[in-house]
Amino acid sequence: MEFLASNKKPTRWMSPEGLQNKNCSVESDVWSYGILLWEIVTLGARPYPKMTMDMVKQQVTKGYKMPRPSHCGQELYSIMTNCWEMEPEKRYSYDVIQQKLEPMMEVYHEYLSVRNMDESLYESLADITV
Repeated sequence: MEFLASNKKPTRWMSPEGLQNKNCSVESDVWSYGILLWEIVTLGARPYPKMTMDMVKQQVTKGYKMPRPSHCGQELYSIMTNCWEMEPEKRYSYDVIQQKLEPMMEVYHEYLSVRNMDESLYESLADITV
């Protein structure tokens, strides 16, 4: 539990209400799940690339949503953006997320196409050397 011992917060995965009021709920977990989906689609890129922690806090609490990666289908991105609804009660439940994802996995289509991926879009400030 190094994370808890160091008193650091997972800012890049926190919901607006978590950043503002330190409120944690199933709905804030759904927000984090949307971030996880984005990470999977970008093959492990750091969320909110090129933003500092302070910028992330400021932008997320103002309603900022990461843009759709060019290689990600709209259907999958719509699930992500619903996870990032500002009002927690408007976010999908995990049951609804599962209902949305299952048909996508059963039918072949390009909801993710890595041949169109521009990896430079997902470089983080921490990865850039001066």
